[in-house]
Amino acid sequence: MLQQLHDNLWIADMPASRLGFEFGARMTIVRLKSGELWIHSPIELDPFKAEIDALGKVGFVVSPFRFHYMHLAEFAIAYPEAKFYAPPGLNMEKFKEVRFAGRLKDGPRLEWKDEIDQLAIKGNALDNEIVFFHKPSRSLIVADLCFNIPHDRSKLTTALAGALGVLDHMAPSRNFKIMTRNASLVRQTIKRILKWDFQRVILSHGNIVETDAKAKFREGFSYLLRGR
Repeated sequence: MLQQLHDNLWIADMPASRLGFEFGARMTIVRLKSGELWIHSPIELDPFKAEIDALGKVGFVVSPFRFHYMHLAEFAIAYPEAKFYAPPGLNMEKFKEVRFAGRLKDGPRLEWKDEIDQLAIKGNALDNEIVFFHKPSRSLIVADLCFNIPHDRSKLTTALAGALGVLDHMAPSRNFKIMTRNASLVRQTIKRILKWDFQRVILSHGNIVETDAKAKFREGFSYLLRGR
C-alpha cells in the first residue's frame, strides 16, 4: 500500500535482503504539476500498480544508482510511453526491455527542474548516485548515499548495520567512507546538498527522517565536513 507523505508525494516499501542483510527497498513517487508521475528507484510493480495508475500517468522513471535497476523492466513493459533515465555507470545496453531516454547528470532535466532539483555524488568510487530534492515537500531523496537501519530487524542485520555504522541513525556506510577517493570533492557535494532547504530525508534503505532531518544529515557527514 502506498503511503502519502505530502501533497503529491508517496512512497512504497518492500522487503529486500542480500546475504542475510535485510536493508529493505523504497520507491518514491512524485506527481508533477503536469499531472505526470515521476518515479524514483522502482520496486516490484504488481502490489502497487492499481494505486499508481489511480494517481496519474507514469511519465518518468529514474534509476538513481547503478545498483537500483532490478524492476526497471517491469515498469518499461507496463508503461511503454514513460521516459526512463539511467544513472552514471549503468550499462543501458543490458536492458533489452527498457528504452532509455537518457542518462541522469549533475543538474535537473527540463521536464522536472521547477519542482525537483538534482546533483551527482562525486569523488567516491562506490557511490556516484544522483540525489534529488523535491522542492514543494522539502524532501531530500537518496538511494545509497545514507542508510538508517532500525534495530527491529534480524540479529544478523542489526550486527551488520552496526558494523557499517548505520544502525538507528542516518549516515553514510563505512563502505562509502572507505571508497572515498577525493574527500574534497565529496565534501563539496555534501555542502551543495546542505544548501537545499530540506526538512525530510527519504532513504531507499531504512527509516525516513522527518525530525531535524537537515541537522541529522549534517551530523552523518560531520567527519567529512570537519575535513578529516
